[in-house]
Amino acid sequence: MDSQRNILLIALMFVSFMLYLNWTEATNPQPQGQGVTQQAQHSGDVPASADANAPLTQDKVSDKLITLQSDVLTLTVDTHGGDIVRAQLNDYDAELDSEAKFVLLKNQPNHVFEAQSGLIGSNGIDTVSGRAQYTTDGTDFVMGKDQNELRVPMTVVKDGITYTKTFILKRDSYAVDVDYTINNQSDKPASVQMYAQLKQNLMDDGGSLTMPTYRGGVYSADESKYEKYSFDDMKDRNLNLTITKDGWAGMMQHYFVAAWIPHATGDVNLYTRTSDGLGFIGVRYPTTTVEPGKEVTLDSTLWVGPKLQDQMAKVAPNLNLTVDYGWLWFIASHCTGCCRLSTVLWVTGV
Repeated sequence: MDSQRNILLIALMFVSFMLYLNWTEATNPQPQGQGVTQQAQHSGDVPASADANAPLTQDKVSDKLITLQSDVLTLTVDTHGGDIVRAQLNDYDAELDSEAKFVLLKNQPNHVFEAQSGLIGSNGIDTVSGRAQYTTDGTDFVMGKDQNELRVPMTVVKDGITYTKTFILKRDSYAVDVDYTINNQSDKPASVQMYAQLKQNLMDDGGSLTMPTYRGGVYSADESKYEKYSFDDMKDRNLNLTITKDGWAGMMQHYFVAAWIPHATGDVNLYTRTSDGLGFIGVRYPTTTVEPGKEVTLDSTLWVGPKLQDQMAKVAPNLNLTVDYGWLWFIASHCTGCCRLSTVLWVTGV
């Protein structure tokens, strides 16, 4: 018994030392060498569909930004396109004991990582001609101390149809609901297709010999509960899978993960693609038809935060599998009682 305690004590000391050495490196990734400046200037590519066969490239993040703040998240949304271009995790330091907070999603010259979503199709507002330009009632939206939910709607009116994109943040939650409501007051049916994707520089996997980690795509679909799909995989071959019930598409960055969880009626297409040194992984909903005088809501959830197993398991089936102890599985599996290493070591996920 004493021998086992000594082994666990040594293992804990070693893990603490490794975490200390790797935290700064993990939160300051280095992209691959080519095309970095050009990559940072693209803030939105609309995926191809039957009605929009050419991808759209938006030059850069606009100056029309709004801020959404809950107790654990501070999001920056570009009203041109409605993408989340910055996500700050308010409870996590950028570096050990620093005053600055960790930023997971960002648009910087050397690091692009964004959560994008939109509507394509015959009556889509994100087309080859340009992204939707939303209007809002303000620029800074903060969850009050007596609030458990913050709802921020943005609207576009086009051809007699009102499109409302609503961000919903909840207290103590890294799950952000993103809903589209299409109110068709025209005299013709409206056909739209929702998509939600993550976009990031094509980086290497990261990590080191002492603390191997994984940076890249991950997903859950009918064929597999949980799979990694690296940036090299994306460059070699695009994914084209079907989600009939439960599934999601995400990107991991060491201790953190961003993932889109679709809530669609009908089969969802899960895809990857690359363009100009950027990698994309996302989901595309089936086409929805909104009859004249009717209103339809398409909804999805974005997890953007640390790898918290219990919370992720409640958001989507198999999302908690992104927590992988790697070579620390033996320590985690032998730690019981008050030690609780299996809870603490989520930060070593790969």
